[in-house]
Amino acid sequence: MSIQLLRVRRLCGIAGLAITSQLMPIQIAAQAPISFLPYSSDIEYGIIANENGICRMNDRGSLIGLSGQSCLGSGTRGIFNIMGEPGRVIYITADGSSNGAGITFTPKISGSATKVLGANGSTILVIAGDLALENASSGKHSLDYLVCVHYE
Repeated sequence: MSIQLLRVRRLCGIAGLAITSQLMPIQIAAQAPISFLPYSSDIEYGIIANENGICRMNDRGSLIGLSGQSCLGSGTRGIFNIMGEPGRVIYITADGSSNGAGITFTPKISGSATKVLGANGSTILVIAGDLALENASSGKHSLDYLVCVHYE
């Protein structure tokens, strides 16, 4: 059995307001002096061989099979450029989801969830994480995740 091309579509939020990432760059001046520029469109896990187990992607895009899972190929991480006022402290949260077909995505933020915008007014955010399968059905699947940037 093979489950192919598992994708996680992005949703981005700023200060708790969810918006779709189809608008590039995402900017809500009324909410915060912060904007996102997505570099990659989807998180992809490639081919996963078993209907049960966990496929873990690290912050470099390498895949590791856990709990009996085999992950083939390399993954594509979610990468965002967060821009705003230099020196601004931001706190990032990421929430995953399940699709009701035995697949759950748990995002992980690379590095610290608290970041300071550099002298150029930007920082890079990398999202990877765990894709857990429990009696998952074959085929292509999509899930959503939410990224929120909270600012001080």
